[in-house]
Amino acid sequence: MLNTLEVDSTPAWSALESVWPHLDRAQPQFSHGAFHHAAVLGQSVVARVSFANGHAAQTRSEHQNLEAFADLRLPFAVPSPVHEPFSTRAGPLSSIPL
Repeated sequence: MLNTLEVDSTPAWSALESVWPHLDRAQPQFSHGAFHHAAVLGQSVVARVSFANGHAAQTRSEHQNLEAFADLRLPFAVPSPVHEPFSTRAGPLSSIPL
């Protein structure tokens, strides 16, 4: 089993800068989950880096699920993707607004 605390996500965050240069990265707040790292960027975006087995398919599926929920126009806020997932050597990235 993968322990995300043992994974260096620095290359992924560097890749994030080149793909999403417009995002507020002045004071990111970093965290991690079971198989991913996350960064809160400013007041509007959470970027997620997945290291799970099968991470590419999982990230695409999560992205599609978020789009489907956003399309339902539910009576409460639903995060929606701001960019298609992409892969780096460090792992797929996805981002959703807060």
